[in-house]
Amino acid sequence: MNIKYIGNFKDGTGWSKACVYNALSLSSSGENVDCEVIRYNKSDVDINPEINNLIDNKLDNYDIVINHCLPAEYKWNSSVKNVGFVALETRRLLNKLWIKKIKLMDEI
Repeated sequence: MNIKYIGNFKDGTGWSKACVYNALSLSSSGENVDCEVIRYNKSDVDINPEINNLIDNKLDNYDIVINHCLPAEYKWNSSVKNVGFVALETRRLLNKLWIKKIKLMDEI
């Protein structure tokens, strides 16, 4: 299975580490993983060298796109399964763009 994994792999935060561990886990289980880096800050920490191979791995087709980022940055593709990670720290979600993007996903 070909998986595109979108996340902030290089900034050293907890979200970044989760992206790295999840992508490496998928790859070690035999899936073809292509990691796309997004940035939320200018940090660029040293990361597991194996993840750099997945960042350089460019696949032509995907079966699944995993969006491990803020919902405003979700990328949606109508021909594949779209999965979004979301962690909300509020009781009220007023950002309508986030709701619209979350509703596009096949799985949250």
